Amino acid sequence: MLILNQNEVKKLITMKEAIDINEDVYISFSTGESTVPLRTNMELDTTEHYSLIMPSFLNDMGGLGVKVVTIFPENVEKGIPATQAVIMLFDTNNGVPIALLDGTYITGLRTGSGTGVATNHLAHKDASTLAIIGTGGMAPGQLEAVAAVRDIKKVYVYNRTKQKAEKFIKDMQGIYVNMNFELKETPKEALEDAEIVVTTTATDKPIVKYEWLKSGAHVNAIGSFNKYIQEVDEELMKKAAIRTVDGIDATSVTGDIAIPLEKNIIKREDLIEIGTFIHEGMKARNKDSDITFFKSVGLSSQDIAVAVKILEKAKEKGIGQEVKL
Repeated sequence: MLILNQNEVKKLITMKEAIDINEDVYISFSTGESTVPLRTNMELDTTEHYSLIMPSFLNDMGGLGVKVVTIFPENVEKGIPATQAVIMLFDTNNGVPIALLDGTYITGLRTGSGTGVATNHLAHKDASTLAIIGTGGMAPGQLEAVAAVRDIKKVYVYNRTKQKAEKFIKDMQGIYVNMNFELKETPKEALEDAEIVVTTTATDKPIVKYEWLKSGAHVNAIGSFNKYIQEVDEELMKKAAIRTVDGIDATSVTGDIAIPLEKNIIKREDLIEIGTFIHEGMKARNKDSDITFFKSVGLSSQDIAVAVKILEKAKEKGIGQEVKL
């Protein structure tokens, strides 16, 4: 078995590669070429602590594996990521374990690259302004992914804790020297001029309201992964020109989707998987002012496909530690 740590994983794949892989994964999932069971969400001692188990088999892409995730929000105060993960890959011919990879970085990478896929297909081609709502561990990957598919010139940033937003801006400004970052005091201020929106929060009350959005904006809602978290209001779900998701069953348990479904504001038939959207060459909007929406909780097939690519490159370059179980 080959073991790859986080630093090794980072060296072996780019965001652009991950975006390309994830587009294929979305199509594979929506056309039934991959097997992706609903993940197991375990609440631990409180509703803030979770463990997630996510298996997947990609018949068409040669991947079999499982990701195990833990979420402990207070980790941030200790200087470690709130989300921790590992990925194990198995040989598709004989089921033998072949690799163990750091999954924390891959989780952020695949979450970002999923946003990159959706933004590339749903945002206006000349969109250059981005709002980032929430500056936790997923935010840097979201910025990197959006910047990979659009020429972003201005980034509006809001976070509930102002100091964290200021640190995020300082860190990102050193990387993206051609972007202008602006700290905003409220979500409304951050959204008003943003052509692309990304949310990465754990709020229990909508932090994105339809009435605050710029005409023609595209919204990526990434933070909600259970019924307690709702980042966008029902009015957005009601009025969006298109409501895309990575997986209908998986996203239907999140507050963003479950609440408007329960209130009969939308129906399951109103949801379109992004893989179906791409595969069928669907149209994002009928007029420039239409708002588009993408909801992601992540598919285990994304993690496994990215891990398979990383393993392939690691073997080519002789990177990693080989161990016997």
